[in-house]
Amino acid sequence: VGASRWDDKSGNELHGTVTGATVENAPADADSGLTYEEGTWTPALWGNVTAGNTTYTSRVGSYEKIGRTVHFRGSVQVNSQGTLDGLVYITGLPFTANATSQRSTVHIGYADSLSITAGESITGTVDGNTTRLLLRVWNSTQGISNFDDAELTDGAEFYFSGTYNV
Repeated sequence: VGASRWDDKSGNELHGTVTGATVENAPADADSGLTYEEGTWTPALWGNVTAGNTTYTSRVGSYEKIGRTVHFRGSVQVNSQGTLDGLVYITGLPFTANATSQRSTVHIGYADSLSITAGESITGTVDGNTTRLLLRVWNSTQGISNFDDAELTDGAEFYFSGTYNV
């Protein structure tokens, strides 16, 4: 309990806080893959037809990578959509997603100033072998569709989090 330090059997010292955790049968070899890293990243919007020149009021991101799993969160506040055209992606994830794993879902905890219909919600998926996530719109009668530039507005905001494997 409390602050602790341990290593990943490769000599890399790891730091963290452990509260009531027990590790049983932990791998003893140097190839266990247990590593820990945390940091920041800068999310950006990107269109698949025209990447665009979007300007931002704010954009921040942070992550933790434990072994092959990346936990990330971020926010984007758009000043001007600019010339972005096509399907809307958030780019700049801190690591390339594993190409062979299934797509990972993204939770959009807050979205504002979008041109979507009442009752629709925003979600997303991390695409394999990329550092981007595709924004999507869910609606109870039509299911899921891709979020495109017509639904993005100047002043739009997204707060999001997700997990994927590398």
